[in-house]
Amino acid sequence: MKKISAIDIGTNSVKHRMFEYDNKSNNLNEISHLRMRYTLGLGRDIYSKKHKKIRQKSIRRLGKILKKFEKTINLYDVDYVRACATAAFRQASNQALILDQLSDYSSIPIEIIDGVEEVKLISNLDISQFNPDMNYFIVDVGGGSTEVLLKKKNECIDSKSFPVGALSIHYLGKKGFLKEWSNIVDWLNMFKGNGISQIIGTGGGIRSLFKVQKEKSLPLEEFDLILKKINGLTKSEIIRKYNIRPDRAKLISKSGMIYSNIANELNIKKISVIPWGLAEGIAYSLIKKK
Repeated sequence: MKKISAIDIGTNSVKHRMFEYDNKSNNLNEISHLRMRYTLGLGRDIYSKKHKKIRQKSIRRLGKILKKFEKTINLYDVDYVRACATAAFRQASNQALILDQLSDYSSIPIEIIDGVEEVKLISNLDISQFNPDMNYFIVDVGGGSTEVLLKKKNECIDSKSFPVGALSIHYLGKKGFLKEWSNIVDWLNMFKGNGISQIIGTGGGIRSLFKVQKEKSLPLEEFDLILKKINGLTKSEIIRKYNIRPDRAKLISKSGMIYSNIANELNIKKISVIPWGLAEGIAYSLIKKK
C-alpha cells in the first residue's frame, strides 16, 4: 500500500489530499480525515493589478501552508508527492521570485503547469459510473481558468484550457469576459451535432451548486433555476441557507454561469457532477508514472 500526496495550488484556494493506493487492486482511496483546504485568493493579486504580481503577503501565507502540508507528509511517510500551481501562477510576472521564496518554507517542489497539462490531469478522473458508449464534455471551472475535455466512447477526442474562471470574470468585466467567451464559443462550435449527452462537472464550484438541490445530476432547466435562485440571494444568505464556504458563496453564480453557457451553446440538456477535482487528477498522474 503506497501513500500519495496531491497538492492543488489554485487561484482561489490551496488543497491537500492524501491517498492510499493498492497496486494489486488498483484502488485509490482518500484518507479523508487528512484533507486540508485553505482560502488564499491569489486571484486578487493577479487580476486586480496591471503588474500581475503575487504579493509578498500571499507568498508568506502560502509558504506557511506548504510547511503544514510537509509536516503531515513526513508524519505519514508519504511515498509520492506532487504539487501543481495553476492559473494564478501561470499569469504571475514574478514566478521565479515566488518559487525561490517558497523554498525557504518547504522542500516540496512546485510545478507551474500550463493549461494543456491541467486538462491532462482532469482527464485522469474516474467517470466509470457513466455509460461508456455515450459522449460527454468534462468541464472544470476554476478561479482563473476553465478546462473542457470531450470524451467519446470513453476516449479523449479533444480538449482545451481557457483563461477565464469564476474569479477572473469579476476582474475581466463585461467586455473582457465577452472577448474570452467568443474564443470558447469558436472552439465549442466544432462539436455541435456530435451527440454529446451531458456535461460532467468537476471541482468544488459545481459541487456547491448541486449542494443546493442535493442531487448529482440535473436537467439543464433545473440547473438554470438553481442559478436564478442563487442570483437572488446575498452572499450571507447563500452561506447561511446552504452551508457553503464564504469564498465559494462569492463565486458560485459565476461558476454556474459558465457551465450553463457551455450547455446552452451546445444544446446539452443535462449536467452531472462527480465528487473529484484536480487534486484527484494529480494523484492519478502519480499512479500512472509508477
